[in-house]
Order: sequence, then structure tokens, then C-alpha cells
Amino acid sequence: MNYYDKTLKICDDLSIDLLNKLKNLDSSQTVSEYLRAQEYHKDRVIPYPDWEKYLLKYLKKGDSILDFGCGFGHSSEIFINNDYKVTAVDGSKNACEIASLRLNIPVRQMRFDELDDIDIYNAIWANVSLLHVPGSEQGKIYSKMVRALKVGGYLYASYKEGTYDGYRTYKSMPKDDEQPKIMENYFKDFTEESYKSFLKNFDELMLIDIHRTAYQLKDDENWIHFIVRKK
Repeated sequence: MNYYDKTLKICDDLSIDLLNKLKNLDSSQTVSEYLRAQEYHKDRVIPYPDWEKYLLKYLKKGDSILDFGCGFGHSSEIFINNDYKVTAVDGSKNACEIASLRLNIPVRQMRFDELDDIDIYNAIWANVSLLHVPGSEQGKIYSKMVRALKVGGYLYASYKEGTYDGYRTYKSMPKDDEQPKIMENYFKDFTEESYKSFLKNFDELMLIDIHRTAYQLKDDENWIHFIVRKK
């Protein structure tokens, strides 16, 4: 099984119970209300961060955003509620169904390497998604994103900060009385220096901002957030 199929299987396996629950919610709560209650619950192990602010300060209302690896639609919902035009895609069938139920818009099931849009988006939001693409294939995906962005458009991409490029084994975060699951997934890390070097392959892209936030499960690790502009 290649890295992409392995990533999608993990997502689909972890989301099937949630999808079934959402399809059977009673009328007292919408899918959006249920998911927001889970995401912002006071006992959540990792509270949802507000990283959208890193991108939105560069955009104006009505701009078009591609949520590239939208997951369950958390960020897309924030963008829609703030009057941005959103196209949401994900490789996981279950994630697409959940996001579509939440957002009340079609969510396209699509691999990163299937992006073929040209000059459509004011911004691309790739939050904790491209980090599952091996370093050897990052360039191909970035070339597709460059073509999809309008001139002057912005790309947000977040990774774990570091130099690792390979499979990691880790435990899932169980709910209630569940036992954690041992999983293996691909991770491509970047440092500020390695990302700047990587961007030298793209004359059209200019790095304009970098942010770091703590990785909540380990005190000595960070997320690194890059904002890039298409010239």
C-alpha cells in the first residue's frame, strides 16, 4: 500500500463511526452544531487552534479559497461564515461526506495530484494536509497549486517543524473507553531553512510570513506555518 492509500485508509477507518452518527442525528441538533460542540469541548485533548487568522489577514471578503485537504470541514465553515467563496476537497470518501453534511455544499473527493484547476483561487489553504506527502513529491503538488492560484494569490501550508521525511508510528487519541490504535502514516517535516530552499524551485512563489505554534502533545515540538504569495 502506497503512502497516499495508507493515509486515506487511516482517515476513513477513524471517521466511519462519526459519519454513521451524523447520519442519524435527531432534529434537535444540526451536523454543524454537533461537530462544533465536539471540536470546542472543554475536555478535548487538543483544543482547535485559530490558525485561519494567519491567512485571512491577506484576503478580502468574497475571495475564493481552495480548502486543500478539508477533513471534516472545520476551516471551510469558518471561511464560509466570514463570506469567502469556498471549494472544499479531500481524498477521504468519509471526510468528504462529513464535510458536505456540515457545510451543505458539494465536497469533491480528490487526491492532491489530481488538482488541475488554472488561475481560479485567491488562496489555497493546506492545513496539516501536505505534510503527508513525501518530500520527493512535494514539488509536483506545489506546481499544481501554483497553476491553480491567481496572480497575487496566497498559499498557506503547515507542517511539523523538523527534518524528518518518512513513516511515523503513533497512537490515535481514543474517545470514552476506547483503546488507542497504533497507526503508521507518512510525514514530511520542514524547517524554515529547508522550506526556503525548496521554494527556490518556483520562481512564481515568494515566502512572506512564517509562524510557529506549539505541538500540544510534545513540549519540544512545533508546528510551522508558511504563507506564500504567487507573484
